[in-house]
Amino acid sequence: MKINSLNPAKLLTVSALFFVIALSQILIGCPLASGGNTPTDTLTYLTVFKDGSGGVDGLATAWSVAVSQDGKNVYVTGVEDDALAVFNRDTNTGELTYSTVFKNGIGGVDGLAAAWSVAVSQDGKNVYVTGVEDDALAVFNRD
Repeated sequence: MKINSLNPAKLLTVSALFFVIALSQILIGCPLASGGNTPTDTLTYLTVFKDGSGGVDGLATAWSVAVSQDGKNVYVTGVEDDALAVFNRDTNTGELTYSTVFKNGIGGVDGLAAAWSVAVSQDGKNVYVTGVEDDALAVFNRD
């Protein structure tokens, strides 16, 4: 599935919604938005994870990222992979390790065609992914 095959009206609507959500997540608790001058104002490059490299899968056209409330997992949607990639996160160091991938049509997973946006519930029990081509919301349980 190519991203340019998506319905432009859906893309515009979803893109606008994603922008509002992303902007709100950036501004809430962001030290720079509140005046800053804290140690978190400095950004240092650490590493990169690439689709198809080192066993990592599900990141083709990586689009949306969510971190679980407990800080133990990072979730990334891969639009062209129709996938949700899952990373484990060390809560002490922030280091990520690739864990697994969920792909549309594999292992009973459905609703991830053109996986677009991802969110974690406030109680941390569920992960929600929109599948633009499926007109769907896929729901995952966090154990």
